[in-house]
Amino acid sequence: MEYMATSTQQKQELFKTIWAIADNGYNLSVNSYVEQEDTREEINIEELKARIKELRVTTNRLFDEIDALTKNIR
Repeated sequence: MEYMATSTQQKQELFKTIWAIADNGYNLSVNSYVEQEDTREEINIEELKARIKELRVTTNRLFDEIDALTKNIR
């Protein structure tokens, strides 16, 4: 009796699989059925904003220094 239950369960799984394939336009590509792992780097936005702010301050300071150095050339 247990074998029949397993057999029925296997048939149900097969029909689910067949319907899933049909719903996917009979596309048999593995990528259509398996979700890819997200391997993107996680970025802390607050740290990124702070780093950008530091870079802006440094850039502005350097531009000011360049302007002071080139003032006499003009």
